[in-house]
Amino acid sequence: MKKPRAFFIGLAIVIVAFTIFAIVYRAIYSMDIARSYQVNSPHFETSLFIATQSSPFKDRLVNQLVDSLEKHPLFIQVKDISRLESISPEEWNAILVIHTWEYYKAPNAVRQFASDWKELDHIVYFSTSGDGGYALEDVDAISGASKEDQIENYTVQILDKLRPHILSKPIDQNHIVH
Repeated sequence: MKKPRAFFIGLAIVIVAFTIFAIVYRAIYSMDIARSYQVNSPHFETSLFIATQSSPFKDRLVNQLVDSLEKHPLFIQVKDISRLESISPEEWNAILVIHTWEYYKAPNAVRQFASDWKELDHIVYFSTSGDGGYALEDVDAISGASKEDQIENYTVQILDKLRPHILSKPIDQNHIVH
């Protein structure tokens, strides 16, 4: 009788420990809701939609991208990834989706959007993960770790992917804010 009882007590301890770990992990690594804003006039012919999550790293990356592009005749709109389902990709010259991997997968909104629109070539995905090795398959994706010292490098990579869709003139590398 003592062995089954000890087994269930041990099982309960493992379940409680796993639950606590999952809650702490989610509290530490989950992303915040990104602030919505727009830059330049919506009347410009060329437009870029940036869907992102909020974290110190992602906020800084988005700020650097926007700072690098705002002097061009380009309408930029930034929203949280939860708003992806409400946009019509055909209305944008380019779309950038910045997200993190949680529990070894992209957020549901990102996976659904990528699945629905994978045939479009003007959508670029930037995925962050612990080691930087995870990216969506079958779409134009860049991946990296959330390392502050790599923001300039990631900015250049992302701008290289977006350039054909949004700019007729090359981006002067001096415009990238350091």
